[in-house]
Amino acid sequence: LALDFAFVPADEPWAARAAEGLSRSGRAVLWAVDGPLWPALRMLGVEEGLKATAWDPTLLESVLDSETDRARTDSAAGVAAGAHAIVVADDIAGSAGPLISPDYLNEHLIHRLALLVAFAASDGLRTAFHSDGEIRAFLQSIVRAGFVAVHGGGGLPLIGFEALLAESRRQGLALLGGLDTVVLREGVPASVRLGAHVGVLASAGGLLIADDGGITTGSEISALAAAFTAASATD
Repeated sequence: LALDFAFVPADEPWAARAAEGLSRSGRAVLWAVDGPLWPALRMLGVEEGLKATAWDPTLLESVLDSETDRARTDSAAGVAAGAHAIVVADDIAGSAGPLISPDYLNEHLIHRLALLVAFAASDGLRTAFHSDGEIRAFLQSIVRAGFVAVHGGGGLPLIGFEALLAESRRQGLALLGGLDTVVLREGVPASVRLGAHVGVLASAGGLLIADDGGITTGSEISALAAAFTAASATD
């Protein structure tokens, strides 16, 4: 596919080998680590955990601290594996809107994410933030934490992705994404149309074309390849 970069999930046993192979072939490694929020939510059960962010945030504090330490350890493994950037993944929104409030993000989560950004920066690496869904309300906080890019838009209709791209540009963030798995599952013709459209969006700057991380089948990989080919053919 002649890709420029690839995501490598830190928690896979083959992650270091994949990073080495990608680097050897001239591809940038985006080392993806789970952020602290979702492990904390799962501790209580996701539904109860999300309720706690609104009604009793202190229930999650100790787990957020320990999971921030774990994420820093995972990031260090990426540095050792020769990663070119770190991606911290923590879904704070879905296609219908935020899963947590901006106040909760700012008061309980953003300083922990900033620690991960600072840790990566101490080794000369930049950091991106991943979340699915409608995250425009959070972009200013993401900038304040020190992130330089977001990998997002998963689950949004194309018009929603375009709005996210416009706001990311206004905030000085690069956006990674554009190739939604939902569309790729419709087959090659739909994927070609999407790839060509996203290629036009990328030509204006600020967009690094990528899938949303949901690729799981051979047919989806074929559709992704067709979308990349269409995007790369766009001036």
